[in-house]
Amino acid sequence: MSRFVGHFEIIPRARRAREAIRSIRRRSKLFKKAIADGDARTIETVSSRAWDDLTKLFETLRNERDHGYMDDVELSNAVGLLIEPATQQEQALIAAKSKIDRSHVNCGPLNLREALNKLGHYNGDLSTYRVDGRGAHYLVLGGRRGNRYWVAEILVSRLCKEAASAAKAIRQFPRS
Repeated sequence: MSRFVGHFEIIPRARRAREAIRSIRRRSKLFKKAIADGDARTIETVSSRAWDDLTKLFETLRNERDHGYMDDVELSNAVGLLIEPATQQEQALIAAKSKIDRSHVNCGPLNLREALNKLGHYNGDLSTYRVDGRGAHYLVLGGRRGNRYWVAEILVSRLCKEAASAAKAIRQFPRS
């Protein structure tokens, strides 16, 4: 259900998130196909649009949680792995390998809430992707929070699945 106010359409909160998730899934498939085809132009175009959708998802879900339209528990499921703290050398090595070191002493699960934060605050020079042998698409992101460096590996399909579940939990009215 949407309505118009002036010149802007008011789009319900959950619908904004669902549209971003559908677009991310579609673009992940297109991205993997472009990788397999070696089509650099399509890779760049699809990737740029996917990041726009990831930003929309970050803004929508975090905003809904911050304003009481969803509970923290909806963002607590794991979508990847996180190493924090990490050294700058570890960040560079992981970015070069496009794979997180699961045996790292500081490696642990990355929940949807933190993954959204990482998507909003990553360092592009330390971030990359990986498509593994089974066709799973991962984002490998590096960044810094204060004086602590971090590296995250996000499974795109799991991110979409958990984000879709969270989007279903968005309430029409905030919790008092």
